[in-house]
Amino acid sequence: MSKAPAFQFYPGDWLREPGLQASSCAVRGAWINLLCRMWDAPRRGVLTGTDDQIRRMAGAETAEWGCIKAELTLHQIANVTNCNGRVTVLCRRMARDEKARRDN
Repeated sequence: MSKAPAFQFYPGDWLREPGLQASSCAVRGAWINLLCRMWDAPRRGVLTGTDDQIRRMAGAETAEWGCIKAELTLHQIANVTNCNGRVTVLCRRMARDEKARRDN
């Protein structure tokens, strides 16, 4: 099964998401970068790697990355977990849409 070449982007959802709109520009920029990486990830909607790998995928500077991760979690934009030196970032909607696509 081939991967779809693009993902749905809903401007209304982006603009109406309270947590996202309450976040800094750095968080919104990092989030769209992470969404693009998640789309192309082996497990769509999920990125796993070291803290530094995920930071670089987000396009974030080292000094701002801790705040970005905290805001992603605080504003419930993404599920961010740390376990044994590995960080996992999950986009709930993309993972749910991918599951539905595979189930159909």
